[in-house]
Amino acid sequence: GVLLIGLAGTAAAAAITRILLGSWRWGLVTAATLLALPMWTGHLMFNIKDVPVATGYTLATLALVSMVSPTPGRKAWRVAGLVAAATLLLMVLLLLR
Repeated sequence: GVLLIGLAGTAAAAAITRILLGSWRWGLVTAATLLALPMWTGHLMFNIKDVPVATGYTLATLALVSMVSPTPGRKAWRVAGLVAAATLLLMVLLLLR
């Protein structure tokens, strides 16, 4: 479960880079750099407390960045979904502590 949450955080970091720089290539570079860090991949293997919190904050940051992105479409639904996912993840973690 921690691995999947960490990969969701990695994808969120890549999406933030894609919005800020306008290219999925740089998003892929961000994801590859994050996964190449031994500390991040080590935490993905065993750290049940810090990885979900980091992913929750990354999803919340992605929601804030998505609010100002120039991409058209269902921006309100995307932001609401990201905020709901981040809130749910962080609330579940508070209950598990």
